[in-house]
Amino acid sequence: MGLTNSTNFYFEIVQNFTKNGEEVVVETNIADIVKYSDPEDEGGDDLAILKVRDKFTLTTNSVVFDISKKLPKVGSLLYSVGAPLKSNDSFSTGVVSFVGRIINDLVFDQTTCVVYEGSSGQGVFTTDGKCIGIATLMMAPSLNCIVPVRRMQKWAKQEKVEWALDPSISIPSETELKNIKMEDSIKHDFFN
Repeated sequence: MGLTNSTNFYFEIVQNFTKNGEEVVVETNIADIVKYSDPEDEGGDDLAILKVRDKFTLTTNSVVFDISKKLPKVGSLLYSVGAPLKSNDSFSTGVVSFVGRIINDLVFDQTTCVVYEGSSGQGVFTTDGKCIGIATLMMAPSLNCIVPVRRMQKWAKQEKVEWALDPSISIPSETELKNIKMEDSIKHDFFN
């Protein structure tokens, strides 16, 4: 991860490929931050939209977010893939264990999917493959919080970036993306 100046932030992204169960290629791609909500700010949502600069070797479909605004049912089976404790491509299952938990005036849903150090930012999916949230907070083993898509939608609408979640809205052109302004200031260097 890196910081080039006070207004130009980027992430390094590593994608691992496997063949017959063995890692064969690792690529590093740089992603620019298009929009960011600092979790340390008052009411900060801990969300970011990234734009990958380089193309990955393999192409895949984008994540399909559940934008229906339906609340997930407690007990519903969930899947998650992340990098807990720096272990890439770690798959876990769990269930929705609570909907609408309020922590520091922010809404979270709770899951039993594994969320350890390094797992923040991993998607949490229903059995039909729709993302219902992003892992962000481990309170205790099997007591983990996700930022629900309905909260992400509220933030996206406020920031005028609904296209990041809703495939019916066109993605801005390269020129339009460059004109999207990050917040005027970020209070701390969150990359170190």
